[in-house]
Amino acid sequence: DLHKEYRRQRQMCIRDRCIPHFGIHLNWEHYLNVKSKVQQSRGFLDQPYTRFKNQETEQETFFVEDTNFNVIEIKSVKGDYYKNMRYKK
Repeated sequence: DLHKEYRRQRQMCIRDRCIPHFGIHLNWEHYLNVKSKVQQSRGFLDQPYTRFKNQETEQETFFVEDTNFNVIEIKSVKGDYYKNMRYKK
């Protein structure tokens, strides 16, 4: 079907971030909570993975797709770079 092919094409380049998408940064606690809920429900468009390993900007990220096929990136920075930043609740 057309939607399945469209999603397959987008998945091929998702780790290179070459697709238009929305995104949100969460603190680590909220990120883990959302990740668990996604895993138990719809699942991931792209499995969680780590970027910038062993750097101060190290982050974990995953992608989901809403019911209108919009791609959403959800991430949290694990490294020290953003430790002093405040996340609004």
